[in-house]
Amino acid sequence: MELADRLGISHQQLADVIEGGPLDAPLAGAKLHKIDRGDYAPEFPLEWALKDVDLAIGAAGGKAPPLLAALSGQWHTAVAAGHGRQDISAARLALPTPNHAS
Repeated sequence: MELADRLGISHQQLADVIEGGPLDAPLAGAKLHKIDRGDYAPEFPLEWALKDVDLAIGAAGGKAPPLLAALSGQWHTAVAAGHGRQDISAARLALPTPNHAS
């Protein structure tokens, strides 16, 4: 959804494109509609997901895959911003805003 927002694609257009395709999963659709409503009531709290990601990084012996390391960093930022007890989808609330250079 964040990428769609940055590209000027409406959430409904995104839902329409996903529907019936390989990314169409009940959980994805449910999260998309919750986020669109601004509903971050916890189904799976962000702080729990972060714990799991950090455990996986620890199990990797400190050699975390780059995507996992980036995810951990972003989620730590979101938890520090007060979103830890909200749903995992609330991580998007702490994403940096893009710079619009002219």
